[in-house]
Amino acid sequence: MNQNKIIVSNSVEALFYEDENNKLLPESSAEADHLPIEALVVSDRDSDDTCDEDDDDYDDACEDKPRTLDEIYEAIKRLRKQVWYNRCYLANRQEIEEGAVKIVSHGEWYANPERQNCIVDDIWAGAQKTAKEIEDEFDEDDLIVFNGYELEMLHGKLSALRWAVGNDWDFLDT
Repeated sequence: MNQNKIIVSNSVEALFYEDENNKLLPESSAEADHLPIEALVVSDRDSDDTCDEDDDDYDDACEDKPRTLDEIYEAIKRLRKQVWYNRCYLANRQEIEEGAVKIVSHGEWYANPERQNCIVDDIWAGAQKTAKEIEDEFDEDDLIVFNGYELEMLHGKLSALRWAVGNDWDFLDT
């Protein structure tokens, strides 16, 4: 049985083991009841070990504390807004301004069987309202991306954070 020592932020330690599905399970349920989610797994390392910059095995990760779930979810929320604003709102606004997409009523929408190159007026009004709320929340420098690379960076960050909380890779719905 592979045992791991769990060291949590308040210096409480507990022993865990990996089951056949590589899930970490507590040695006893009493040990796990008080552990916060942001516990850090340390394998094959004594609790007296410290990170020493002069040591050849020094790694910056020794100094990093894991993010809390609240911090991760807040970052996901911000990234969703940034991605939606750039990928959906700005792209549609540009197509409307250029005449490639037409704003139509519900009646016109249902009368058009292909429903391409148009957006329903009240849906567009809702998108504009949401975009204004996002613009008020963000600095322009933090909101608008100016090239595909910056947008792909936002997508990558969003995908990685969503994966960390249990979603599938490449889940980029906004």
